[in-house]
Amino acid sequence: MGAFLLAAAVAHAADLKTFKDWVVGCDNGLLCQASAMMPESDVSVTLTVRRAPQGNAAPQVWLRSLDTDPVDVSADGKRLGIHLKKNDDDAMVVDPADAVRLLDALRVAKSVEALDAAGKPVGNVLVDGASAAMLYMDEQQHRIGTVGALVRRGDKPDSSVPAPPALPVIDTVRGSAKPPAKLSPAFVARVRKANDCPDEHDPNLVSEDRLDATHTFATITLLCQSGAYNYISAAYVITDGQAPRDAAFDDDKDRQEGDTLHYNLGWVPAERRLSAFFKGRGIGDCGGRQEYAWDGARLRRVKLEEMDDCRGVVDFISAWRARVVER
Repeated sequence: MGAFLLAAAVAHAADLKTFKDWVVGCDNGLLCQASAMMPESDVSVTLTVRRAPQGNAAPQVWLRSLDTDPVDVSADGKRLGIHLKKNDDDAMVVDPADAVRLLDALRVAKSVEALDAAGKPVGNVLVDGASAAMLYMDEQQHRIGTVGALVRRGDKPDSSVPAPPALPVIDTVRGSAKPPAKLSPAFVARVRKANDCPDEHDPNLVSEDRLDATHTFATITLLCQSGAYNYISAAYVITDGQAPRDAAFDDDKDRQEGDTLHYNLGWVPAERRLSAFFKGRGIGDCGGRQEYAWDGARLRRVKLEEMDDCRGVVDFISAWRARVVER
């Protein structure tokens, strides 16, 4: 069995950089993100700054704690009076009016602590590498010397930042309200036997989702091939009235020959996207995530996110994106 490691086998559009305790990267559209990781041997707090490439884009900043949600931040023992609000993703988002002030403190402080409502430390935000990581973002987005640069500010207006590269366009087809086609019990049994899982019979491990008016996407989860937190599936496309065939992905060239199994697949009907996720470890703080859209013949990758370091950051960094257009 040779399953596809999303984090290792795909072609990288952008390499992540590590500056001491910070990891940073920018994708093909120059969306950039830098994150403060947790200590190697302890559980603490992560902080992430993400910025879109447009000249007038403000940095977005948020913190995450595995325990108590922080309500403020201190730098070298002095409270900053940062306003934080929890979002739908359980992150504590810094008020935009406070973001630059917090990032400036991160660049120069020797210690930064996230605080609870009583003013007690929730955990440390690691600062070694913060300035270098944010400078890297500025360099990639051509902000050096502008008013809005994170590190090396100057007098140039933010409007001088050049337009970002155009994203590649992926064409998709319209969905359908028709019920999906079904895999036959005999076909499912053959797949399980071929993958050394003949004793698995749970029907909940088989899923079918309608792709368009004539095609269905189907998966068979193979528990005997799976690990504790990475579920492995065989993936198929069914053309109405025909036998299932192996699902074709546009990044199949990155896979090992004969490798037809996938990690943690899930169809998201509301978005009409297929998600795939390889976890480097159980808490999901490293590995790779991808999203695919159906173009009528194959599944096209439209998003790639990565995190190489297993140090508490669950906000993966965008490495590649496409613009999806429904035809």
